[in-house]
Amino acid sequence: MASNYRVRNVVLCDDVRMEIGGKPFLIGVYTDAIVIETSLPVTPSMGVYVLVKAEKQIYENSLLLVRDPDGKEVHRLDTGRTEFPFPQFMGGLIFRLSNVPINAEGRYTLQLGMGEPPEDIFSFQVFTRASLAKVTPQVRPPG
Repeated sequence: MASNYRVRNVVLCDDVRMEIGGKPFLIGVYTDAIVIETSLPVTPSMGVYVLVKAEKQIYENSLLLVRDPDGKEVHRLDTGRTEFPFPQFMGGLIFRLSNVPINAEGRYTLQLGMGEPPEDIFSFQVFTRASLAKVTPQVRPPG
């Protein structure tokens, strides 16, 4: 567990945008499963919103990693310096990931590092519609 911040919540979605008033707007929110309608591989864009309780105001090096079911790093987003103007309150981090390689079904893991080695903060399962239709009769096959 990170010693200088605490992750309170993670939301995986299609996109995160900032509203005029400075509030995040989450579009296409996922649970812990993503169903791919087409065959693999795919390279979707994703938004990740991380609610953090920071223990300090500035983190010089921050990054978000995506690991595939084999634990291989498939995407890295280095954000550099991250600032929390009011560390006495929770702050939100927004990550917009482009072309994330999803090459296989299975559990993918998100890792966050802020001034410390990255740690697991969230995982999600990837299925294709065809594989779900095989094991779950009520799921319609693609097409």
